[in-house]
Amino acid sequence: LTLAVASSSLPQMTVLTMALDNTADVSIQDLPELGGAAAVAKASFKAGQQVFREKALVIAPSATNLARVRAYCQLEDAQRRILRETFFSEAPTVRCAATAACETAEATGDTAFEVLAALHREGWELELPEVEEVIRVWNLNAYDNALAPVACKVSHSCAPNLSIRVDAESGIIEGTACRSIAAGESLGSWYLQDTGLWWMGADVRRTFLLQDRGFQCLCVRCRSPDQCRALPCDACGALGSVLPSGHKIEARPEGLTWSCQKCGREASWDALHSAAEVQLTQRVLLELKPARGVPKAT
Repeated sequence: LTLAVASSSLPQMTVLTMALDNTADVSIQDLPELGGAAAVAKASFKAGQQVFREKALVIAPSATNLARVRAYCQLEDAQRRILRETFFSEAPTVRCAATAACETAEATGDTAFEVLAALHREGWELELPEVEEVIRVWNLNAYDNALAPVACKVSHSCAPNLSIRVDAESGIIEGTACRSIAAGESLGSWYLQDTGLWWMGADVRRTFLLQDRGFQCLCVRCRSPDQCRALPCDACGALGSVLPSGHKIEARPEGLTWSCQKCGREASWDALHSAAEVQLTQRVLLELKPARGVPKAT
């Protein structure tokens, strides 16, 4: 696979020469709870060990849709096919921030319509469906501004076991274990920019992921009793905590069972407690999450 890197200062792609990929310890398996094809460790790893290293197919100079689709245009035909066929490009069933540019006619400077018009002025011959597909590929698969076949199969996890590093200069993406990983364990990284969400309950994290990326998380943490929403048990007081059960594919938030981890007593989640939790969550997020900026189209 030839590596091509898009540069804002170079009109053509730059070809880089580097060491071979090291992805032998990762397999791709069908895991419905994680949305389909997902990266799985074939060996065990200790924290700090490299799990994989691979060449990026392409790196865009910025995170705008225009820069990313322009980088796609500069690929050879075979590489364009790899990008469209290797990476997930299916439109989410709900409207989300990652694919909003493909679903609106409102001028923002970076919608699919505006990207198409800009590229036509530059002489590129594309149709709107192709531009929309490429935008989805980038926004649903990229790490920073890079696309790589194995890295794109690393699922989101609210209890990540993998840290992804992109070296834009060398065109290399590395996955490093951030905790112990067992052979057969799915690989997961933290997709979200807002690190404050890590401290929130599964209901908040899943809602944000649905709005931002178009899916509700079903990682191990989201399927387990939710420690972030623990309450003192009315029956055994400070000795026990009442937690909501983990989310399932079929379950709805209102259907979660709350039970004490010590005495086993089940409890209901009333409207008063729910309203109080919402207010507290909003206050905590305002303190924890970083400001989010919108990149300028270039």
